[in-house]
Amino acid sequence: MIRPKTSRLLMVVLAALLALSSSPSVAAQDSAPSTPEETPTETAAPLAESPQALLEAGLAALETEGPPAALVEWVRGGPQDKNPKVLDQAEILAKLQTVYGAYEDHQILHRHQITPRMEVLLAALHFAKGPLFVRIQAYRVSEGGWVATELRFHADASQLLPESLTYGLD
Repeated sequence: MIRPKTSRLLMVVLAALLALSSSPSVAAQDSAPSTPEETPTETAAPLAESPQALLEAGLAALETEGPPAALVEWVRGGPQDKNPKVLDQAEILAKLQTVYGAYEDHQILHRHQITPRMEVLLAALHFAKGPLFVRIQAYRVSEGGWVATELRFHADASQLLPESLTYGLD
């Protein structure tokens, strides 16, 4: 059972994560480097081949490098790429890990194709002390890879999942 103080902290952290994940993307900025030193020397990693691969790339980064790397991986190539608020979300995910413990594994709960280029992916992330639920709205960009256009986490399944998945109602 979660103590009241921990429960309040969890709700504050989740509310902050939801507020950040629903904020519109930062206005487009000139992405050209201003000086030669800022020019990348490496080719950017390819975008995910599927929405599931997008989720799993972020989770692999979470497991090996921590929340900042996971969030960077999930938003790479999408409208939130290079948005400084992403690091705020990483801090919130790190705080959630202090409550839930280490990430262990995940299970895809549902995939829904909205159009051939848009899909919603629902998953349960299993941590040592409990689950977090995630909803990723994925979009296949013109270059062919998949990016996240929305990413939400919540401890309460009913806040992200349809009733049919949460309660077994048809």
